[in-house]
Amino acid sequence: MARKKKHTEDPSEQLLFSALEMLGKTERQAPAQEEATGNAGSATARPTTNDEPDVIDPERLLTEMTVIMEYLDTVSIGKCRMIALETAALWHNGVRMNGRYTIQNMPERTIDGYRFLALYYCSFFKVFPNMIDKLGLPYEDICMKALERYNGYKPKN
Repeated sequence: MARKKKHTEDPSEQLLFSALEMLGKTERQAPAQEEATGNAGSATARPTTNDEPDVIDPERLLTEMTVIMEYLDTVSIGKCRMIALETAALWHNGVRMNGRYTIQNMPERTIDGYRFLALYYCSFFKVFPNMIDKLGLPYEDICMKALERYNGYKPKN
C-alpha cells in the first residue's frame, strides 16, 4: 500500500533551502529545527547503538573525501544534487561514525559514517559551493586538501 504524500500550503516549506539562499543572496535568520517524521523519502538511516562520542580521524576523512570526489566527477550534476539533498535529509537524524547508512542514489547503497560525512560535505561542495558555510561543519580545510590530492592524481584528458 502506497503512502500519501503530506501536502503543505507553502511550497517553500518543502525545500531545505530557499531559492535565494541557494544563490547566496540571503541568509536564514534562525535555522528551524525540523523534527524527523520518518518521511525522508525512501532513504533510511540505521546507526549502530554506541553511546560513546564520535572522534573523527582527519586522515580517514581526508581519504574518504578524496574517494568521494572521484565518484562525484563520474555522475551528473543532477544526480549529485539528489545525493546532496538526500544526505542532508539524513543528516538531521544525526550521524555516528560507526553507523551504517543507506543512500538510494548511489550504487554502493550502504556506507559507514565516514563515507556518509564525506559524501554529504563533498556533494554540497560541488553542487552548492556558496552554501558550504551553512552546513556548520569545520571540514573545509580537509575538503581542500582532498581536492588538492584528487587533482594531483586525476588523469588528464
